[in-house]
Amino acid sequence: MSEVHSSLTPSQASRLADRSSRLFAQLCDGLITGVPVAATTYGCGLLVHRFVPNLAGHAPLTRMLYGLVVLGVYIGFYLGINGWLLVRNGQTLGKKICGIRIARPDGSVPSLSESFVRRELVFAAPISIFQIFIPGLNFTVRLVDVLFIFRSSRKCLHDNIAGTIVVKV
Repeated sequence: MSEVHSSLTPSQASRLADRSSRLFAQLCDGLITGVPVAATTYGCGLLVHRFVPNLAGHAPLTRMLYGLVVLGVYIGFYLGINGWLLVRNGQTLGKKICGIRIARPDGSVPSLSESFVRRELVFAAPISIFQIFIPGLNFTVRLVDVLFIFRSSRKCLHDNIAGTIVVKV
């Protein structure tokens, strides 16, 4: 028996979101949140280099500061766009578009801690700081995480960490 069926009843397992809906929702969320975050952090980077020229000689410090700015901007945009939907329905805007939502195994809406901190921030925080030192880290970690939906449980790594599933609405 697959691992998804060992922790869920058959009716719960039949409500799991299909892989294509999850991938499309992830793509939508990436565009909806990623574009404003990228534009804002790029602008912040230009401002830091323009108005704090003394940091130019301290590349590691500048990179860590920039990583923290990226993280702060990401959290602000992510929660600004998705916070209310997450708390109310267990959805991001991309999941709402695709007709799916985050749920606990019992079907209830997870807390903001479960749906944001343990699903998103667990990857975003370290990536924001270290992606400046390791080019492509964000893309690689996010890709590996998303590719886990091809397991029989259809759970990404962040689902396992948060103890959540994604179901059809």
